[in-house]
Amino acid sequence: MITSDPKIKKKVKQDIDWTGFAFPKQSKRLSPYKYAKLKRKIHQMDGWRCVNPDCTEIYTRDQLQVHHIVPKGRLVLDTVDNGATTCPVCHSLVEDKLIYIDFEKAIKRRKLAHKP
Repeated sequence: MITSDPKIKKKVKQDIDWTGFAFPKQSKRLSPYKYAKLKRKIHQMDGWRCVNPDCTEIYTRDQLQVHHIVPKGRLVLDTVDNGATTCPVCHSLVEDKLIYIDFEKAIKRRKLAHKP
Protein backbone atom coordinates (compact mmCIF):
# COMPACT_ATOMS: atom_id res chain seq x y z
CA MET A 1 0.00 0.00 0.00
CA ILE A 2 1.36 3.41 -0.99
CA THR A 3 0.88 6.23 1.44
CA SER A 4 1.81 9.83 1.01
CA ASP A 5 3.92 11.14 3.83
CA PRO A 6 3.84 14.97 4.11
CA LYS A 7 7.42 14.92 5.43
CA ILE A 8 8.76 13.48 2.20
CA LYS A 9 9.06 16.16 -0.42
CA LYS A 10 8.99 15.20 -4.02
CA LYS A 11 11.85 16.52 -6.09
CA VAL A 12 10.42 18.55 -8.92
CA LYS A 13 12.55 19.62 -11.82
CA GLN A 14 12.26 23.39 -12.08
CA ASP A 15 13.09 25.57 -15.02
CA ILE A 16 16.07 27.80 -14.39
CA ASP A 17 15.35 31.51 -14.41
CA TRP A 18 18.28 33.08 -16.28
CA THR A 19 17.28 36.70 -15.71
CA GLY A 20 20.03 38.63 -14.01
CA PHE A 21 22.80 36.33 -15.21
CA ALA A 22 25.53 37.94 -17.27
CA PHE A 23 26.46 36.18 -20.47
CA PRO A 24 29.53 37.15 -22.46
CA LYS A 25 28.47 39.04 -25.57
CA GLN A 26 29.73 37.66 -28.81
CA SER A 27 28.84 40.83 -30.61
CA LYS A 28 31.50 42.14 -32.94
CA ARG A 29 31.28 45.89 -33.31
CA LEU A 30 32.74 47.40 -36.42
CA SER A 31 35.54 49.90 -36.17
CA PRO A 32 34.44 53.53 -36.72
CA TYR A 33 35.99 53.46 -40.20
CA LYS A 34 34.19 50.23 -41.21
CA TYR A 35 30.92 51.43 -39.69
CA ALA A 36 31.14 54.69 -41.68
CA LYS A 37 31.76 52.61 -44.80
CA LEU A 38 28.72 50.41 -44.03
CA LYS A 39 26.61 53.51 -43.38
CA ARG A 40 27.64 55.00 -46.72
CA LYS A 41 26.74 51.74 -48.50
CA ILE A 42 23.29 51.67 -46.85
CA HIS A 43 22.65 55.32 -47.79
CA GLN A 44 23.79 54.67 -51.35
CA MET A 45 21.54 51.59 -51.69
CA ASP A 46 18.57 53.61 -50.39
CA GLY A 47 19.22 56.38 -52.91
CA TRP A 48 20.48 58.88 -50.31
CA ARG A 49 16.97 59.51 -49.00
CA CYS A 50 14.68 58.43 -46.17
CA VAL A 51 12.98 55.06 -46.73
CA ASN A 52 9.73 56.41 -45.27
CA PRO A 53 7.46 56.78 -48.33
CA ASP A 54 5.54 59.61 -46.60
CA CYS A 55 8.68 61.66 -45.92
CA THR A 56 9.05 64.67 -48.21
CA GLU A 57 11.97 66.36 -46.46
CA ILE A 58 15.31 66.67 -48.19
CA TYR A 59 18.44 66.36 -46.08
CA THR A 60 22.13 66.52 -46.85
CA ARG A 61 24.20 63.34 -46.77
CA ASP A 62 25.68 64.31 -43.41
CA GLN A 63 22.22 64.62 -41.85
CA LEU A 64 20.93 61.19 -42.91
CA GLN A 65 20.94 58.46 -40.28
CA VAL A 66 20.84 54.67 -40.23
CA HIS A 67 18.05 53.02 -38.27
CA HIS A 68 18.94 49.55 -36.94
CA ILE A 69 15.96 47.31 -37.61
CA VAL A 70 17.11 44.84 -34.96
CA PRO A 71 18.55 46.93 -32.12
CA LYS A 72 22.33 47.00 -31.76
CA GLY A 73 22.19 45.25 -28.39
CA ARG A 74 20.45 42.17 -29.85
CA LEU A 75 22.43 41.83 -33.04
CA VAL A 76 25.58 39.80 -33.51
CA LEU A 77 26.92 41.76 -36.48
CA ASP A 78 26.24 45.06 -38.20
CA THR A 79 24.99 44.26 -41.68
CA VAL A 80 23.48 46.02 -44.67
CA ASP A 81 20.22 44.09 -44.19
CA ASN A 82 19.84 45.40 -40.65
CA GLY A 83 20.07 49.08 -41.55
CA ALA A 84 17.82 51.51 -43.36
CA THR A 85 18.32 55.18 -44.18
CA THR A 86 16.10 57.57 -42.29
CA CYS A 87 16.01 61.32 -41.91
CA PRO A 88 16.52 62.63 -38.35
CA VAL A 89 12.79 63.37 -37.90
CA CYS A 90 11.56 59.96 -39.06
CA HIS A 91 14.32 58.23 -37.11
CA SER A 92 13.25 59.81 -33.82
CA LEU A 93 9.57 59.11 -34.57
CA VAL A 94 10.31 55.45 -35.29
CA GLU A 95 12.44 55.12 -32.15
CA ASP A 96 9.62 56.64 -30.07
CA LYS A 97 7.12 54.32 -31.83
CA LEU A 98 5.04 57.25 -33.09
CA ILE A 99 5.17 56.10 -36.71
CA TYR A 100 5.59 52.72 -38.35
CA ILE A 101 7.82 52.16 -41.36
CA ASP A 102 7.72 48.78 -43.06
CA PHE A 103 11.48 48.24 -43.15
CA GLU A 104 11.12 44.71 -44.50
CA LYS A 105 9.36 46.12 -47.55
CA ALA A 106 12.03 48.83 -47.91
CA ILE A 107 14.81 46.21 -47.81
CA LYS A 108 13.03 44.12 -50.47
CA ARG A 109 12.64 47.21 -52.69
CA ARG A 110 16.32 47.98 -52.23
CA LYS A 111 17.35 44.45 -53.18
CA LEU A 112 15.17 44.49 -56.31
CA ALA A 113 16.60 47.84 -57.40
CA HIS A 114 20.20 46.64 -57.01
CA LYS A 115 19.74 43.16 -58.42
CA PRO A 116 22.34 42.45 -61.15
